[in-house]
Amino acid sequence: MNNKLTAIVTLLFATHLAVAQMDMIIPIGHSRRVLDMKVSSDHQWLASIDGSSQITIWNYESGMETYHFTASAPITNIAFGSNYLFSADKNGTILQYTLDGKVQQSISTEFSVLGLFAESADSVLAVGEHELKWFFKGKAINSSKSKVESITAVYKVGPNIVIGGNDGSLEVF
Repeated sequence: MNNKLTAIVTLLFATHLAVAQMDMIIPIGHSRRVLDMKVSSDHQWLASIDGSSQITIWNYESGMETYHFTASAPITNIAFGSNYLFSADKNGTILQYTLDGKVQQSISTEFSVLGLFAESADSVLAVGEHELKWFFKGKAINSSKSKVESITAVYKVGPNIVIGGNDGSLEVF
């Protein structure tokens, strides 16, 4: 009887240790409609957001959820840039993450971000309601005011950014 009890306790303890050491990702997807998604330049990862503070990273090939992590505020935009992911929240804060969710830097735009584009790990373009602002290594390097009354849509076409306005006008940068 004593040997059986020892075996059961040992088995339970070993099972507890094995489970405690596992870094399990429980695929939960999104509980709301998906607002934005971007694919990494190497086509290995897809990131998606749903307007909450959760960012989900998927393996692009398999479609399996790989990581999910939580930002400090609801995410409105995401962009990949050379093995990093950028996110923007409603307060105008841009965060640069490693793909496992570690924050590398924080950038303040001073406006609500409508569009976010990254070309590398060091540069990101944020588009607000009235302006476009380029950042390099976390510092603003250029800013352009738009002629469009109120920017409502942003799209990247090759090296250009096309913006659409509340008044029906378009502008190309």
